Amino acid sequence: MAIQGEGRVDQARLDKSKHFKAGELRYLPGKDAASKDAFQLTLRTQGMDTVTFTGALDNKTLALERPEKDDVHRLVFTFLHANRFLYRYEVKPAGKALFAKQFWVGATKEGVPFAAGDGKPECIVSGGAGTIAVVHMGTTYYVCCGGCRDEFRENPEKYIKEFADKKKAKK
Repeated sequence: MAIQGEGRVDQARLDKSKHFKAGELRYLPGKDAASKDAFQLTLRTQGMDTVTFTGALDNKTLALERPEKDDVHRLVFTFLHANRFLYRYEVKPAGKALFAKQFWVGATKEGVPFAAGDGKPECIVSGGAGTIAVVHMGTTYYVCCGGCRDEFRENPEKYIKEFADKKKAKK
């Protein structure tokens, strides 16, 4: 996905998407102090139709909805940090109270690590914040979660080598 910013309009080219070719996200400021700011996402499908979602940003979650016949379709973006976000597509059928998840995707900005450290110990597996100490042959390393701990324990030499190579490249 390539994103090009133009003031209050961001355009995206969705090269690898099965469903959409391109999109445009617009910021819609509230008309007065009583009305809320909103966002509008217009997507062009592979068949060249357009679909438009509107909604608001609440904390780190952007929820955009659009009616389609009697159903309501919703795209929800959760911004985890500058390098990573999750998005999901949900549908609420007519007469139902809850949305049903259609798909959920995690995305990491191209060319950056899955998670970035902040000067604290770094996870030897994912590169995120290391919070759990693991010891291998008398040396302490850090991992961010139980999944990374288990992965490190299964193949410590692989991650030790990758971690050392990464540190050399940073210098």
